[in-house]
Amino acid sequence: MIGEPSKASLYLGTVSHLKPSQVGYRIWRKLGGKTRLKPGYVPRPDAAKADVGRIPVLPELDFDAAFLGRFDVSAIMLDRVSLLHHEEPIDWTRSWHDDLATPLWRFNLHYCEYLLPLAKAFVDSGDVRYLEKGQQIIGSWIDSCPESKGGPAWDPYTISMRVVNWLAFLGEANRRQGLAEGFVRKVNESLAEQYVALANHLEKDLLANHLFENVKATVILSEYFKDEPTSDIASRLLERQASEQILGDGFHYELSPMYHKVILEDLLRALSYASGNDRYDMGFYRKVLQKMLNVVFSLEGDGSRTPLFNDSGDNVSKSPSGLLACAEKRFGLVPEQSDRFPEGGMYVLRSNVEGRALKVVVKGGALPPKYAMGHMHNDCASLEAFLDGVPVVVNCGTFAYQDPRRSWFRGNSAHNVASVRSTEQSQCWGRHRVARHCETAVQLFREDRIVLKTADYKGNEVVRTICLEGDSLTIRDECKDERAPLASYVHVRPPVRCPNPDDFVASQADYAEDFGLLDKVTQLACFGTGKVAVRIRFGQPVEVSRVPQRNRK
Repeated sequence: MIGEPSKASLYLGTVSHLKPSQVGYRIWRKLGGKTRLKPGYVPRPDAAKADVGRIPVLPELDFDAAFLGRFDVSAIMLDRVSLLHHEEPIDWTRSWHDDLATPLWRFNLHYCEYLLPLAKAFVDSGDVRYLEKGQQIIGSWIDSCPESKGGPAWDPYTISMRVVNWLAFLGEANRRQGLAEGFVRKVNESLAEQYVALANHLEKDLLANHLFENVKATVILSEYFKDEPTSDIASRLLERQASEQILGDGFHYELSPMYHKVILEDLLRALSYASGNDRYDMGFYRKVLQKMLNVVFSLEGDGSRTPLFNDSGDNVSKSPSGLLACAEKRFGLVPEQSDRFPEGGMYVLRSNVEGRALKVVVKGGALPPKYAMGHMHNDCASLEAFLDGVPVVVNCGTFAYQDPRRSWFRGNSAHNVASVRSTEQSQCWGRHRVARHCETAVQLFREDRIVLKTADYKGNEVVRTICLEGDSLTIRDECKDERAPLASYVHVRPPVRCPNPDDFVASQADYAEDFGLLDKVTQLACFGTGKVAVRIRFGQPVEVSRVPQRNRK
């Protein structure tokens, strides 16, 4: 098709954003090279030094009600598990094959998060069958998934997730009932092997949340095995990554509310293990945690769903209540509300509609770092609206990473944005790639309005004014080129009324509140030349109308 970018130009545009070290590590890994904690260093864990009794018990995270609600314990007892809204057997022999669900599902299978609902069932009932099932799952994994098989089981990210869940299960089980010495020895030997594998394959080519997960797991395992040389290296790496990845206002730099919560959990866990280790500057980390908590509380402290900006969903991270409770219990931290996070580019407008709290979250003024745009969507200057925490105006979410619809879910029309000349904001392509990208800035922010300026990757500029007055939200888009064809998209979850249906092109759009969960929302597209304005009135039902435009002087 004429005008479509070539694959070569997309690759070149993507690679040009990366750090030279990322490109070097990517080539090095393809050639079979190892990416270690530091050149030439490999930990030598002594499994005999590991002490299950030293594992910090974190029920606020491990027994988080929203997290546990994802799992059917009775199904797990029958060796079946539902992950990302897709159920399959817990069968390690099948997990190597591409025909089982999706790669992300297979990763989740090897995370072993479903051990924790078994631990909770054991704690609540005292029935040792739940404990025995968890032990059987761990034992079968060790027997069936040697490092020589490779695959998703030994991916560095998977290891980073799994070892934490194994330790959490062991800690809870040991606290309630002593574990057999032989079983603990077998697990510790496997953990030591995974520890060395992880330390040899850090994801320095990907950086971002992947490397943070690797470092978190290394911190935890170095403390578990009392491996002081590695603890020394890991402590420095953690501080370096926290300083780089957590922005000054507390937002994680990939600008995904979901991954922000994942990284917050990582820090809470790592620092709980490292408590008492003077290598860790707790003054620094308390400040970081406080700011990260403020983000979570400000966006979701009212019980609302995860705002669906960039790659986000509700069934990956722990709940805000669990994270906040853990931070308060372990570190005495209490969050504070803010309506502006300029470095993270998130802003909140608030109002009241007949006794119901109306919250509008706006994304603008920031992009992820150019070398870490893999979870980016075309949602600059987009917004979401919540009534008493219930999503009303929504972005369409993230259904899956390995799905033909992936490009649509990342595109303009899956978000509440303006599109000029049908041009995407940024060149999002592949599963996690971005070539040329948009620019965005906040020109004005006050409690009732925000003005943002965006320019897509072709230079088409739009000034968007979002104004919240009582029960009415007005969105005005104006192009720099007054002759340019313009489309403004609005996605409404509940029943919607349009007083003049001819003002919009209405359709049903795919919507994924959770990963793997596909639903529909009403998409309203309002077209114009040069400028378009839309008003949303939050009544029963929600009413969306076009605002008549005055001619420019």
